[in-house]
Amino acid sequence: MALGSLGAGGALLAVTLPATAAPAMASDSTTLCTFDDTRLTEISGLTHSLSHEDVLWMHNDSGDGPRLYALNAATCDVIATVRITGVKAIDFEAIGSGVDERGRSVLWVADIGDNTSERKGVTLHRIVEPSDLRDQKVTADSYSVRYDSPADAEAIIVGDDALWIVTKGLASGSVLRFPLPLVDKARAESVGTEEGLVTDAAIAPDGEHYVVRDYTEARIYAGPPPGTLIARLPLPEQVQGEAITWAPDGTGLDIASESDNRIIRVALPAEISVTPKPSDAPTENGMSVSPAPSSTEVPPESPAPETPPASQPNADDSDEAAPTSASSVLDPAEQLGSLSLLAIAISGGVFLIATIAVVAVIWVKDRRTA
Repeated sequence: MALGSLGAGGALLAVTLPATAAPAMASDSTTLCTFDDTRLTEISGLTHSLSHEDVLWMHNDSGDGPRLYALNAATCDVIATVRITGVKAIDFEAIGSGVDERGRSVLWVADIGDNTSERKGVTLHRIVEPSDLRDQKVTADSYSVRYDSPADAEAIIVGDDALWIVTKGLASGSVLRFPLPLVDKARAESVGTEEGLVTDAAIAPDGEHYVVRDYTEARIYAGPPPGTLIARLPLPEQVQGEAITWAPDGTGLDIASESDNRIIRVALPAEISVTPKPSDAPTENGMSVSPAPSSTEVPPESPAPETPPASQPNADDSDEAAPTSASSVLDPAEQLGSLSLLAIAISGGVFLIATIAVVAVIWVKDRRTA
């Protein structure tokens, strides 16, 4: 994949990343809904609920604390805010839906961001998906996991018997496997590589395909990671596209971005659409019946506290600020996006070299004429 950027003096520089042969397919996109909720400042993770029809779970990037938001996928209204108690959110980057060993619908929240590649370990949190969509607190099973060396990552893939983390290397990343059920202090098994700058990934409803995205395209794979690349799809232009999930009916991909108030559905060509695997969950009036309330849910005080305004600290978390605007939360690298930062760095280097060369030529000429 070639990425172009303007260098100093108008020169065009190209950065070439590894590419794997696969057909590039056209795709259509539509906006499912838009939101104006100021709490949704920098969406970084997105997944469809397995227990509630037309519900999306999402979270912000760093700066928002351990909070998840349940959205109506048709209206983008926030139905519930769920806070994970006893958890320090260092850098939440991904969320995935799955089923645990007891057959319960669970959400995996990945605190795996590491922009400076210095964390000795990262954490995966698992919560039982709330059966009652209301503002509440829940507890999590938290697992510290380790790689062979520190690495930034923004993508997880949740399967039936394994969970994968895809790291976000500049030129290429690693595909790291963890068997399920997960155990604390698990060490990753490297099972493959992926192209660079991966910002999210998701399993397909059939459990036999998955998708990986970067800032410009989605790549569809058959089989468990590392799978066989079968298609590439261009994604709609976004400020900093960091979230993707497979539509429940298998015919599209839903995406979101930091500094963008849209949930976008990207239609899949018929030849790469999938048929969802049958669900064992009973249904009622066409909707999944939610499981009985989990013991991990923490009952709210009566009356249930209201979600604090975005500009005020959470009364239950004096050390955590509520979400702020994206511009005040993001560091300069995140505000520009990794690709833009790379282009600027290269352009700046070329400009500096050119300037030194010009000064040297002028100095030599002046010496000769002196």
